[in-house]
Amino acid sequence: MSPRAVARKAELEQALRQIVVNLVERYRPQCIILYGLLARGECGEWSDIDLCVIKETDEPFVKRAVEADLATERTVAMDFVVYTPAEWRQMLANGNYFVRDEILAKGKVLYGRPE
Repeated sequence: MSPRAVARKAELEQALRQIVVNLVERYRPQCIILYGLLARGECGEWSDIDLCVIKETDEPFVKRAVEADLATERTVAMDFVVYTPAEWRQMLANGNYFVRDEILAKGKVLYGRPE
């Protein structure tokens, strides 16, 4: 990794710790999973944080990500996907590639349990 990538990885990891605390306290998810490059220990100088959040909610899909984002007070680039437990179970049952092979297989559970 280049020196800039190493510095970016350290910056993202530090930010991630506070983001998880903020999400747990303010958004109250059932589970938080880090996926993407950072979860695999890889990083480039333009990398971001990719989080999958599982939460019981009636909010529309896009609004969920906005609410989770607002709860983080983030200082780095991030991408969120927020699924309800029922959506999560359905995607697993259907063999959804993104959920099964990217998020679960290569991701890291940071909080709670994916059910």
